[in-house]
This record gives sequence, C-alpha cells and structure tokens, in this order.
Amino acid sequence: MNHFFLKSGALVCIALGSAHIINAESSEETVYQLDDYIVSAGPNLRSIRDYAAPVNVVTAQELTRQSGSSLGAVLDWQPGVSSSSFGAGASRPILRGFDGPRVRILDAGLDTMDVSDTSPDHAVTLEPLLTERVEVLRGPSTLLYGSSAIGGAVNVIGKEMPRQRVDPKGYEGALEARRDSVSGGDTLAGYATVGDDDWALTITAVDRDADDYEIPGDAQEDDAEGDTLENSFVETEQFSVGASWFFSEENRIGFSFSNYQTRYGLPGHGHDDHEEEEEEEEDEDARRRGGGD
Repeated sequence: MNHFFLKSGALVCIALGSAHIINAESSEETVYQLDDYIVSAGPNLRSIRDYAAPVNVVTAQELTRQSGSSLGAVLDWQPGVSSSSFGAGASRPILRGFDGPRVRILDAGLDTMDVSDTSPDHAVTLEPLLTERVEVLRGPSTLLYGSSAIGGAVNVIGKEMPRQRVDPKGYEGALEARRDSVSGGDTLAGYATVGDDDWALTITAVDRDADDYEIPGDAQEDDAEGDTLENSFVETEQFSVGASWFFSEENRIGFSFSNYQTRYGLPGHGHDDHEEEEEEEEDEDARRRGGGD
C-alpha cells in the first residue's frame, strides 16, 4: 500500500510540473492592444482618435496625380479645402473658409517662416513635387500649433531628409518631367537616396519654367495681350541635401540643407510709374520673389 501511494504522488508532481511549463510557454504569446472606443447610441463605433485629431493624409502617390506649382493648387481637390490664387505662383490652402494666420502651414511640424500668412500674394516656400505626404489637420488638435490656428493646419513632410532606412538594394530614387501646354512650361523634378542599414543620404532638385499662360479671350484689356494673360509666369529652382544616421530601431539623427527660390508674376496687379523726364505713363507689372534655406 505504501509503495502504491509513493508512485501516485510522483505522478501527480510530474503532472503539475508539466502544467506549469505549458502555462509558462503560453504566457509568452503576443498580446494585441485594441483601440479605445467611445460608447454611443449611434450605429457605428468610432475610435477616440477620430474625436480628438481628425486628420486627412495625402500620400506622395496621390500628389503626383495632381498638377500644380503650389501647395494650394495640389490640395484644392481635398474635401473642405479650397485655395487662394494670385496667379500660378501664389496659392495658399483655405480650410473651412479660414485663411491667412488662421491656417498654420508647417514643414515637418515647424513653421515655414514665410510671409504667406500675412500677405496672400506671397508663395508658400514648400515644393509639392518633393513631398512624402501632406497631413491636413482639423478640429481641436490644431490648438497644439497655436491659439490662432482655429481653421486648421497643413503639415508637409518633405523628402529633403531620409526618415526611414533605404531599400535593401542600397539605393532608390525617381525622376519626373512635366510639360504644360497652356503655358509652355517645363518642370523637371527628382530625388535620389543611397545608404545602408545605418545611414542614408538624399539629394532632391526641382526646376520649373512656365511662361504666361494662354486664355480663350481677353480677360482685361490692360492685362491681356492677344491670347495670353500677361504676368502669369512662374520660375522655380529648388535643391536640397540631407543625411540621417539610424542608431536604433525607431531612433535617428539627421540634418538637411535646402535652397528654394521662386519668381512669379501677379496677373492684374500692376501700378503706374510716372517718369517726369519723359512725361509718359508706363504700366509696370507687380512681381514677387520668394525663397528660403
């Protein structure tokens, strides 16, 4: 009898030990954290992020299908977004009817530091053809970028600095050429990135040259010459060099240098220049230059 009880006790210990090992192995399984949801009487569930930070993200693939030489022109097709226009060179996004300082334009989370928010006939110093993505923010989350941004914010993430590791083959890039038949404009844009697992180097460039664009008829006698709209040209040159070092899975340090120069006309915005010597009245077109480093 005693021998039987000893064997039974040994079997129970072995079974308990096996169960403990199985439980230890099962506890190492991946745990998935689900999003928080607000319980409401409506038929559809919405994530809590939809209430606090409604954001529309426009990817680079979507931006390449939209033609335009300014940020406002390429976002004009987005819901709730329109654009101001002082010609082909100056166009700023309008969100929910708000413009100027009530809409913040950000370059990777930082202010663009241009004067387009105070003077609408100045261009936004960002090149839409060299953009990784554009985030259009609305709602209370825009207060994070200042109390004046009651209309919203537009955050542009460019390609001037590598933000992720390069392709395993060690290089990537793209080259794009556009021809505008209305203005006879030519645009050439491209970027190239090289690197390995720990570092990446990116070079970008844009060259745009567009003449006065054609119109079906005389818009105004003073501004139209034949079938073209005077002072509607655009000239833009931009280049950048950036590098990043990736020292962990989600951390990096990098720098970039960029130069942006643009010159464009303002159709219908001329002023008279009176010369006392010649005593003749000469019409001088208003033009703008913009740029930044």
